[in-house]
Amino acid sequence: MTTPDVRPRRPALVAVALVALVAVVGPGVDMVAAQSKHLPPAGLMLVAAEPTVEAIRPPDQPAALDLHTWVASPQSTFELEVRQEAGSYEVWRVVRDRSGRIRQRLQLPDGSVIDPFAGLDGFFELTAFGPDGSVAGTTTAPFCPTGWRSARVSDDGPVSNRYPELCTISPVAEALVWGIERGWATAGPESFTPLLDVEDGDYMLRVAIADRYRRALDIPLERATVELRLEVTTSADPPPESAGPLPSVTHGEGSEATAEAREVTAGAGGLPDLVALPAYDVEATNDPERGMDDLLAFSTTVWNGGDGPLVVEGFRRAGEPLMDAYQYRYQRGRKVGRSLVGTFEYDQREGHDHWHFTDFVAHRLVELDGTEVASSGKEAFCLAPTDAIDLTLPSAVWRPTLTGLAGSCGVFGALWIRQILEVGWGDTYNQWVPGQTIDISSVPNGDYLLQVTANPAGRLNELRTDNNVASLAVTLGGEPGARTVAPTSP
Repeated sequence: MTTPDVRPRRPALVAVALVALVAVVGPGVDMVAAQSKHLPPAGLMLVAAEPTVEAIRPPDQPAALDLHTWVASPQSTFELEVRQEAGSYEVWRVVRDRSGRIRQRLQLPDGSVIDPFAGLDGFFELTAFGPDGSVAGTTTAPFCPTGWRSARVSDDGPVSNRYPELCTISPVAEALVWGIERGWATAGPESFTPLLDVEDGDYMLRVAIADRYRRALDIPLERATVELRLEVTTSADPPPESAGPLPSVTHGEGSEATAEAREVTAGAGGLPDLVALPAYDVEATNDPERGMDDLLAFSTTVWNGGDGPLVVEGFRRAGEPLMDAYQYRYQRGRKVGRSLVGTFEYDQREGHDHWHFTDFVAHRLVELDGTEVASSGKEAFCLAPTDAIDLTLPSAVWRPTLTGLAGSCGVFGALWIRQILEVGWGDTYNQWVPGQTIDISSVPNGDYLLQVTANPAGRLNELRTDNNVASLAVTLGGEPGARTVAPTSP
């Protein structure tokens, strides 16, 4: 192994080239005839979504690292073929032409070790350097090229990642295919939470692709290394668990979710139509911890009654907790339109802990003549089909790929997310979700309209907007600290 340069350096983020091309799987060719001693460079590169890593560990235990790093293949499809025979493995790198036929293939050297549960063993080498540049600790981690967390780094590539999600090899398996689509990335070491045994303190953490893999795949050194700031602290409380694919039914249940890609329905086409429904489950409450004596809490649903799904994708701004949000139109699985519609922001409040699309819905309390008297500060939402509203519509999707938050909202270190609201489905936020309130402490008793407005800034492209506002007439009463609310006829 090459001796590392131990000079402290500023944390570096690697930018990703936004170039991609679809590569379609096609028939194979004879293994021997297709062998080649020279393949083009693999085109892989390490990407860091966050410049700082915080590791909180129990007393007298190593630190578990969640690095938010990715292995990206921005300009070419990366594919491996793994063959097993009598408990031994062969790893072949495969290059296909545009028709999907195998053009070249080359067996990687024996140094490419297979972990039957985690992919390429020892693929990553992690080194922590102290303030004086000395090595404080080292560890290694495997890499599953076809891992369960994948992300787009460009919108020019395929809409979905076709490669399998796991690298597990059963005893009876004969040949597996692992890969990263062109324009996509696969999560790095954090998928396996490598442990690093160092003291509490601040470090420079170097994450590198091991030399034997870097040479075999012809990856330049500058594309195979990222440097992060590592903060290690000890706490008596258990450390937070890494986010995984947790089930969820409605917003507020199972708040953590993965950055896994939602599938776009193959026949999707046309524009969505966002329809606001009147608020329900309305009640008066309070929040003493925030110093708010009287709050109006409620549940709301916005659904899609259009001809096509609402598809919004977020691409991470390097080093920032923001994503640029684009609305896409697809027909027969192909992109036919794109427009910038705002941003995604990360909501760290308890009950959320995921990415929200801004300006999706606005909640206001207005006089009967339309004059606003109070509003909710919450306009950002994670888009997900939580409730079937009308599945008799011609373009309705009877079985969305995912319902609820799981796979839609993304973890903090996400590089990219895709959120979809399919035709016929609604997105519900229940009254107990943080931020789903309006402060009525200074609002006099009387009759008002509780308005729900979908697409309040008009940034989303949809069929019509005359059904974007829904109102519920309510009467406020009671005394300060004990307000009441009741629905009334408008």
